[in-house]
Amino acid sequence: MTLGIITGLIAALCQSLCYLATRYYVQKRAAGASRQLLVLGHLWMGVFSLIVLPFVWHGGVADIVPLLSALVCAALFYLVGQFALLIALKHTEPSRVSPLLGFKIIVLAVMASFMVQPHVAGTPDPVVGLTAMQWVGVVLCCVAAVALNFSGGRLRRRAIAAIVFACVVYSLSDWNIAILVSGVQNMIERRLSLSCSGGVAHVRAAFLAPFCATALTYLFTGLIAAGFFPASGARDKTAWRDAVPWAAAWFLAMIFLYMCFGLIGPVLGNILQSSRGVMSILIGSLLVYRGHLHIEPFHGRRVFVRRLAAGVLMFAAVILYAVGK
Repeated sequence: MTLGIITGLIAALCQSLCYLATRYYVQKRAAGASRQLLVLGHLWMGVFSLIVLPFVWHGGVADIVPLLSALVCAALFYLVGQFALLIALKHTEPSRVSPLLGFKIIVLAVMASFMVQPHVAGTPDPVVGLTAMQWVGVVLCCVAAVALNFSGGRLRRRAIAAIVFACVVYSLSDWNIAILVSGVQNMIERRLSLSCSGGVAHVRAAFLAPFCATALTYLFTGLIAAGFFPASGARDKTAWRDAVPWAAAWFLAMIFLYMCFGLIGPVLGNILQSSRGVMSILIGSLLVYRGHLHIEPFHGRRVFVRRLAAGVLMFAAVILYAVGK
């Protein structure tokens, strides 16, 4: 569990940096910037995936077939959620969007109440449902998210609608990501067990699976993005260059997130992701201090303290969930 928590925190940090890169891009460019970033960023990640995949894939073409359902669902739900997130970031600052994504936990908690969470061979089987203390942690995250809505003025309706919709489809994607990682790990472990001991095969498969699952997902999304490139309006070289920070930060975040989901499951993994709220608040305050008000506007010390308190409240849910388990 310790390694799962560490990878979850690293993923949250990378995502916080990615939200800043998103707001920078959409504010720097003209109308249609969100669409451009979504297309160009995924084309870049498709290139990253082509580079990574030959080093981590240990199966044949036929081994992809059992993974297709989870792969397609994870990718398509993610793309829809990503577009909703870009709309939200166009209408409000990252330090508010990031913590409010904690509402994903409610959706995932409900799913976990009726379905067995995905897991890999050699790990304890998860039970269906959550304990009372785990539900307290879930509710705590949502209380903090509601509190954030009243820090620094009310959110626009478009931003609220985009965030809620993103939470739902992201949750569906996260569940399928966990299924995909477990499927890839089990497949790689079976392949490696033919040439090395079971213990070595399990460790190597656990390390390779998140990289492999991430590369498969973003190779697929890259192919989809290629189809939308003619309509993206991105023609100049600067647009490609400006999309690189977002693509690099998100791809790295996803590798650690897939690793986290494979180790501790999507519910606790998403509670860990709530720490990006604290990280986004601290990074946003640093940007204000450095004078980058076009990315993160100044709100005053009181708003900062309220947002930070709500972010810490969300992060405290990790303790309750872990202890409750």
